[in-house]
Amino acid sequence: MSTRKLAGLFLTIGPVGVFLIWGILQGAVLGAPNPDPDAPTLSATTYLQANLDNQVAFTVLGVLGGLSFFALLVGFGLLALEVRSAGGAGTGYAGAAALMFPSVLAIGVANWGLEKTAVDLAVKEGIEAGVPMQVIANGIGGGIGVLWGVALLLLGVAIGLQKTVSAVLGWLLALIGALLFVTNFLDANSPVSFVVWIGLTLVTIAVGVSALRAPKAN
Repeated sequence: MSTRKLAGLFLTIGPVGVFLIWGILQGAVLGAPNPDPDAPTLSATTYLQANLDNQVAFTVLGVLGGLSFFALLVGFGLLALEVRSAGGAGTGYAGAAALMFPSVLAIGVANWGLEKTAVDLAVKEGIEAGVPMQVIANGIGGGIGVLWGVALLLLGVAIGLQKTVSAVLGWLLALIGALLFVTNFLDANSPVSFVVWIGLTLVTIAVGVSALRAPKAN
C-alpha cells in the first residue's frame, strides 16, 4: 500500500472513531465531563470518579479512542510527508507540518498514559492519590489544539498550493486549522469548539477519501 493510500485509510477511519468514542460513547457510557480549566481539581476529581465507576468501559474506550486518535495523527503525518516529497509549491509548509504532527502525537500519548496512571493510583491508594496526576493529564491535553491547529494550517496551505488531493479541501483544512488554534483559547464546552470539531471531522474524512481515490497528484 502506498504512503498516500495508507494516509487516506487512517484519515478516514481515525476521525470517525474519535468522534464516536470521545464525542458520544465516553459521555454516554462513563458520564465523564470535559475538563474545566476554571476548576481543575474539582474537574479532575469528577472525571476520575466517573472512570473509576466503570473501569472496564474506561479501559476499552480508552484503547479504542487512543488508537483512533493515533491513526488520525499518523495519517496527517504521512500525508504531510507525501506532499513534501512531491516537491514544488508548499514543500516547506508540508515539511514543517510533518515535524509537528509527531509532537502532537507525543502529547496525546502522554495524556493517555497519565490518565491511565491516575486511575491505577486511585484504585490502589484512593481517589485523592490519582487526582494530581489527572490534573496534569488535563493540563497537557488542554494545549494540544495550539500545535495541532498550526500543523493543520501549514498542511492545508501546502495541499492548496500543490493540489495534492484537492485544492479546495486543502484550503478548508487550513481554515479548520486556524479555527482550531483560536478555539484553544475559548471555553472547551462552547458551541464554537464543538462546531469546529464537527468541521474538522468532516474535512478530515473528505481528505482521507480523496487520498484513497487519487492515484497521483492532480
